[in-house]
Amino acid sequence: MIIHGTLVNLRERRMEDFEDYERWFAPGWAWQEWDAPWEAMTPLDEKMRERWHERLAAPPPGPPTGLEIETVEGRHIGWVNSYWIDEDNCWRDCGINIAEDEVWGRGMGKEAYALWVDYLFSAHDLPRLGMGTWSGNRRMAWVAARVGMRQEARFADARMVKGKYYDALRWGLVRAEWERYQLPREDGLRRYTPADWDATVELTRQLFQQHRTLQGAPPFSVQDARETLYSWLARRDNILWLWQQAGQVLGLARARHDGACFLEEFVVSEGRRGQGIGARFLAALEDDLRASGERDLFLSMVWPGNLGAIDFYRRHGYDVLNTFELRKGLDKDRRGREIEFLERRFYLSDSVP
Repeated sequence: MIIHGTLVNLRERRMEDFEDYERWFAPGWAWQEWDAPWEAMTPLDEKMRERWHERLAAPPPGPPTGLEIETVEGRHIGWVNSYWIDEDNCWRDCGINIAEDEVWGRGMGKEAYALWVDYLFSAHDLPRLGMGTWSGNRRMAWVAARVGMRQEARFADARMVKGKYYDALRWGLVRAEWERYQLPREDGLRRYTPADWDATVELTRQLFQQHRTLQGAPPFSVQDARETLYSWLARRDNILWLWQQAGQVLGLARARHDGACFLEEFVVSEGRRGQGIGARFLAALEDDLRASGERDLFLSMVWPGNLGAIDFYRRHGYDVLNTFELRKGLDKDRRGREIEFLERRFYLSDSVP
């Protein structure tokens, strides 16, 4: 059995893989510092080699509970696994380890994990898949977010690593959400999917760089944008919409739902502004909210000096209601100023209360 990807393949275990595991489970490997470092690492011995051989000779029935990760060139670099949290309720977790650390940061872990999640949903009648990690393992949390998982629970100071407490994290993904991600990405308004990560990172960078420029603040880097998008995706009360045209993602909107819907970020790609895309995007977003049963939309997001944005929202019915934030510049060449925000209560239902 082989599951083919662009960067990596997932395959069944072989006897010769044991030599790699002997190396990986010896002290000093970087992956050991991130995969449950509060647990003792046990080197492999001859008894484990015998059990390995026995499992290969007589594998258990049913779908495999783990597969090996190799590059498309055939280099063995790690593994994926899965196990029951609650078999009676079909709650299964899945994990990944890339042991060869020189290939980290090349997208192989994300692709391998996505291939594994897709296989597990197809091989089992699962309503959900989960993953557990700790707040110090940023790489694992990034991988979870990039395949569409959301952070479902956070347990403060539950893991101690090198004398410091970290939070325990639980991430999860329901089948319906994963299946929605597999649908064709049509032009017009649509929700974010994990395949949109790179395009959404760039739109996030453009959005906040505009804010930084208006404030005279340092540049907003791609890494900053990745961290921001990661934090958005981790929260279940956040909704991300995209505007796609001719197969390209040209717009991004973020809202949070807290009793009502609050539109907090809205951007059209640089070089495509002034072409009516923002107007169509905003109108479609309001229609989508209305169709989903929302009655109100609140906006509070415009930075001072962003005259183009202020003009855009005023033309679409948004009014300056109040000025409610003050800033004092602590450097002698930065003067304090009031910050105006646009805010509009937009009634999405046909009847206004």
